[in-house]
Amino acid sequence: MARKKLNAMFFILISFLLAGCAAQQVQTQAPFSPHKFKTDQYQPKVDNFIIIFDASTSMMDKYNGQRKLDYARDIVSRMNRTIPDFKFAGALRTFGQGKCLPGDSTSKIYGLTAYSEEGLEQALNKIKCVGGITPMGTALDAATGDLKQAQGKIAAIIVGDGKDTGTSPVAAAEKMKKQFGDRLCIYTVLIGNDPGGKANMEQIAKAGQCGFSANADKITSSGDMANFVEKVFLTKVPKKAEAPPPAAPPAPAKPKDADGDGIFDDADGCPNTPVGARVDRNGCWILPTVLFDTDKSNIDDFYHLALYEVAVVMKKNPDLKMQFQGHTDSRGGTKHNQVLSENRAKIVMEYLIKKGIGRERFSTIGYASTSPVASNLTDEGMTKNRRTELVPSRY
Repeated sequence: MARKKLNAMFFILISFLLAGCAAQQVQTQAPFSPHKFKTDQYQPKVDNFIIIFDASTSMMDKYNGQRKLDYARDIVSRMNRTIPDFKFAGALRTFGQGKCLPGDSTSKIYGLTAYSEEGLEQALNKIKCVGGITPMGTALDAATGDLKQAQGKIAAIIVGDGKDTGTSPVAAAEKMKKQFGDRLCIYTVLIGNDPGGKANMEQIAKAGQCGFSANADKITSSGDMANFVEKVFLTKVPKKAEAPPPAAPPAPAKPKDADGDGIFDDADGCPNTPVGARVDRNGCWILPTVLFDTDKSNIDDFYHLALYEVAVVMKKNPDLKMQFQGHTDSRGGTKHNQVLSENRAKIVMEYLIKKGIGRERFSTIGYASTSPVASNLTDEGMTKNRRTELVPSRY
């Protein structure tokens, strides 16, 4: 009889332990099928984006049955799979972070580079650990540096629980806004339901003046995530109003587009555009201006795609020549700046030569600091003056 009672108690204990283990199993998000935007109905609202991801210790806390870190990664992954295939430049920076990531309190693990879904997903999968406090302000300052050579509109997306950030993130967000002005909007995605974290994330988004704060719980579904992505990244192409048919006038002469760039001759400000060149609304070739760090002459990865497009156009137009004009800001001596400007012109030329364009089609010239395009009294102005311009011509 004693043995039977002992066996019964053992069975009850094992059942209790198994039930406890089952209760602790991690809940997973429901399967996600990303919305597919019709690219003929939308156009990019921004040119660049950076995701600033919270990997601090508080992200180890459980929320909705899983670590907040895993929940945040899933939300960003869903956003990544929803972003349509437009030409964006993207970046991913973490803060807090554990030993599985480089750096002390913040590190950039992707970009700023030509965005691809696969590239961002691979970087996101590196975030597997947490650590440290929540140096969100430090990460925002670093992100401002990441974006210094970005051209066009920018979206900064901050993902985290907003806990224990202090006041520095708001000041850092205001500093970022001041740096980029109307080009920048700030968006925050709250992980969890901490009231203080929610207030912090709302204040940070408010500092951007044109963004908003979202709760991750509200954007998990395909439709809600599509709505979020549309608000941050896209704008609808306006529908053209259909004009009523004319009564009975003769058919008008068909507008001509002699150079085939999509701009009719009567509105074409550059009537001899090379074959295959992307043009602006005036029909002129959109050529990159390559910017450089202080006293440097190396090409940032950000410009590789644009320079590759230049190489493609030159291969299609064998009668096309190109001069590279190098410039510096006002710092440094005359002789030093002259050599630096010539090197900046030559490095861009060598890039295109490596893409298969004959050296005889190129020439370089350095102007040192004699031809600024902006004031040398501000950091922003000096950044614009450290450049190489591309000037095409025909044989």
